[in-house]
Amino acid sequence: MEIIKKNLKWIIFGICIIAIMGILYGILKYKVLPIDSWAIENIVKNGRTDILTVILKGVTFFGEAKLLIPIGVLGSIIGFFFFKDRKRTVCFAGNLILIAAMNWIIKHIVQRPRPDESLRLVTEDGYSYPSGHAMVTTAFYGLIFFFVYNNVENKLLRNLICIGLSLLIILIDFSRVYLGVHYVSDVLSGTLISIAYLIVATTFAKKYMFKESKH
Repeated sequence: MEIIKKNLKWIIFGICIIAIMGILYGILKYKVLPIDSWAIENIVKNGRTDILTVILKGVTFFGEAKLLIPIGVLGSIIGFFFFKDRKRTVCFAGNLILIAAMNWIIKHIVQRPRPDESLRLVTEDGYSYPSGHAMVTTAFYGLIFFFVYNNVENKLLRNLICIGLSLLIILIDFSRVYLGVHYVSDVLSGTLISIAYLIVATTFAKKYMFKESKH
């Protein structure tokens, strides 16, 4: 058990990579996976309500570039000039740029079309795999999760923020499927890619850039 606990993050990393490869193989071979078809039938076609649509259109905004970029810029300015925390500022700004670039590259390699336009409740263009919202928000809010978990001393506050960030990521992921702009497999892969990326990125940051406090 001790060896598992000690290497848990790398076990999770391995599971993420295996799952990503499995999903990608299925997409390249079958185009649409069974879970994608199930979601289209049960969530997109038969699970929508007027109230839920309004709520999830609002939720999905928290993954929009027009919100995350200003937050990233403002957070970087505050961190750099007011808190003089240059290392975390570099991590915060670089994280958003790097994950967005990774998403663009993967999208243009795989070139998966989005679900049929008749299913969409919002306008989106570009390729479908992996979901940019899922990938970017998992990395963006996931890094905030990392900073909060390792630096906020108040246990109750720390847990509430981390739970809130986790729920936000899940809801944004669900919104992309519900709104008909992504398949479930797009969202799952985007989230898994960012989890694997964060494991590597935060390990590097803790080892070479700063030491986090432990709770």
